[in-house]
Amino acid sequence: MHKTHHLNHRQALVYGATLLPVNTFFKLYLRDQERAQQKVNRRQGMMGGPSG
Repeated sequence: MHKTHHLNHRQALVYGATLLPVNTFFKLYLRDQERAQQKVNRRQGMMGGPSG
């Protein structure tokens, strides 16, 4: 019988507190990448760049 490992309350808090900044970083990073891509797309549109 395989015993599943469960975090106790303190371990769960530490784990969550460790992951939260990482999660936040990725959300902000991806949002920034998306905005940069939109800028590039707009710039190409103005210059008559490749469409499609």
